[in-house]
Amino acid sequence: MESDRRIGSLTRLLATGVALACIAAACVDEDSQDGSSAPTSSGQAEEPAATDDASAPTTTDDASDTTDQGDEPDTTNDVSETTAPASPPSSDAPLTASDIGVTASTITIGIPALDVEQLREFGILTDAEEFDDIAAWESAVANVNERGGINGRTLEAVYATFLPLGQAQSDAACVELVEDNEIFAAVGSLIVPEGVLCYAELNGTPFVGAVGTIPTEILERSSEPVLATSSTTESLQRAMIQFAESEGVLERPIAVHGDDQSAIEAATRELESRGANVVSVTLVSAPETDQAARLAEFEQIFERWRSDGAEVVINVGTTLDVLSAMGRQEFYIDVYSADESARQYQPTE
Repeated sequence: MESDRRIGSLTRLLATGVALACIAAACVDEDSQDGSSAPTSSGQAEEPAATDDASAPTTTDDASDTTDQGDEPDTTNDVSETTAPASPPSSDAPLTASDIGVTASTITIGIPALDVEQLREFGILTDAEEFDDIAAWESAVANVNERGGINGRTLEAVYATFLPLGQAQSDAACVELVEDNEIFAAVGSLIVPEGVLCYAELNGTPFVGAVGTIPTEILERSSEPVLATSSTTESLQRAMIQFAESEGVLERPIAVHGDDQSAIEAATRELESRGANVVSVTLVSAPETDQAARLAEFEQIFERWRSDGAEVVINVGTTLDVLSAMGRQEFYIDVYSADESARQYQPTE
């Protein structure tokens, strides 16, 4: 059942990700652990000793398959189907309040959850689609706690909802979680990877979850661990272009689009080196906080694609912005996106 698969993925993310964040951030009790790994300068943890059969979510250059953003992070390639939560400490030493959000019996996590009602208002979800992000996370938290929790402690979750268009709302959800609640880590899906910095750079809070494609600059700027289920921007762009080539897409008229000029230029060079038929190159530059201006800019971009005869978009920016604008302006062509692990978006008119 689809909902069971989603909850299973979230359970594995919580069980493995929070345990690894505890090790990386040294929130474990010194007297009750044999040792721990310190975070590296990139914000990632050094590889810890394996607990049960779980392996770390990846932030390497190996592209992993994730689901469409707005759905659950798919950690199939990172965590075994039979993963159990991390085992309690082997020592008989008592647990203590060893970190922010960590007491002797609980670990408090903050979850930025998708605002389902706003997603429906924007046409990203239909009324017929059953989707409740908070309910799914609640089930996942309950699953982890039923299996013994994390390092002998149960999880407690607090939530802040946001609309995943641009970064403004995700940053507001971050501020709400870290200022109004003492959380140890944030766990969830942010869509715009720069949203990680509100937690890991500005507020000293580890982040675990899906962040679309994540530039290496974000890892380098983060002072706290960032345990992502997706790969870096550069590796996913290469994977997306390779996938498009395998599908025969490069023979069709292509528009290269994004919100960063250097990424657009890199993708264009890669496509042309493979003999792609690039007919249009476009950049969206309106601020993410000004959705009206971005939609107006997309109207001009869509007209450009029409006049240039583009049949396919190779997108190296935030795909949800493109899809939302397409839905609002009832303009549909195929989009291949670098922030959805080379998954093709199939529009429905």
